[in-house]
Amino acid sequence: MNYKLVILLTLVSCSQSPVRTSLEIHPLEKVPASEAPAIKEILGLVKAGYGNSKPKAPEDQGCVKAEFKILRDIPSDFRHGVFVDVEKTYPAWIRLSNDNKRPDGRSLTIKLMGVEGPKLGDESGSQDFLFQSAPNFFAKDVADYVKFMKRGDELSKKTKLHKRKKRASIKVPAESAPHIKHPLSAEYFSALPQLIGPQAMKLHAGPCPDSKLLPTKFFARFKDDFMRKILSAQLEDGDACIEISVQVQKDDLAMPIENALIPWDTRLSPFIPVAQILIPKQDFLTEKRKQFCENISFNPWHAIPEHRPLGGINRVRKLVYEQAQKPNKHSSSEPSPDDKE
Repeated sequence: MNYKLVILLTLVSCSQSPVRTSLEIHPLEKVPASEAPAIKEILGLVKAGYGNSKPKAPEDQGCVKAEFKILRDIPSDFRHGVFVDVEKTYPAWIRLSNDNKRPDGRSLTIKLMGVEGPKLGDESGSQDFLFQSAPNFFAKDVADYVKFMKRGDELSKKTKLHKRKKRASIKVPAESAPHIKHPLSAEYFSALPQLIGPQAMKLHAGPCPDSKLLPTKFFARFKDDFMRKILSAQLEDGDACIEISVQVQKDDLAMPIENALIPWDTRLSPFIPVAQILIPKQDFLTEKRKQFCENISFNPWHAIPEHRPLGGINRVRKLVYEQAQKPNKHSSSEPSPDDKE
């Protein structure tokens, strides 16, 4: 299976919903005419090849228990969904991962527990937020995504030398994420839009202003287990903090929903802090924690309607996972807010 299809499949965990080929469109979305045939092509590839090639998921570097606290002074028009009650604290699970396909690609996923109300997916009581280390996706829309898949197929038939030359000519902005010196000093971006009440937003995660982080050696961050080791040392030394900010859409042309290649301009709409993730001192390198976290799925469609994912890439994510679902030896489950492990 083409590696870019694998990236799409491994961004979230499989849902257990019935297979569909379309989704209800939100008024903020403008579906391009090219999307329907492109989705049909992607779903055909999944149906034909998913069972013969198991995608390699991003490598888990740390799964930690935390608290997600809404700030007191967030703007009134941001107070929707989980942000409606200022100073409210949600139990949360945070997972950091390496991307197996992109140089220094990292991801941060957040699951808030105790989130009440109807959900868009099959989970109960949670809200997921997914972040990556680049502010944009590697494809504009679903049709563009198919083109990248086909280019990948062409490359796989060439020699290694030709692959390198060909890849150098294919500019993928999402691969330009900066090298990360510390998993908790890095910036993470939702990259794809979602709702905050009636508005579209993107999210940003970064260190809290007063964060005190352990220093790291230059070459240490190029090792596969870099994030796991430094995160373990950090949480053995003390607590940690991540700040979550919201950027709302102010201009639907300069800040498009249906073009995932374009980062939203922070000069038009800056990121505004809305919450802090407080990660207490803990040991997460236990077999019990590892087994517990293997059963947790993270999915952008594990969401309440006030935070519905938007745009073509998010729409195809849901459909791909509904078609690609397979019975798992260890079925994913939603932890409860008071789970000890």
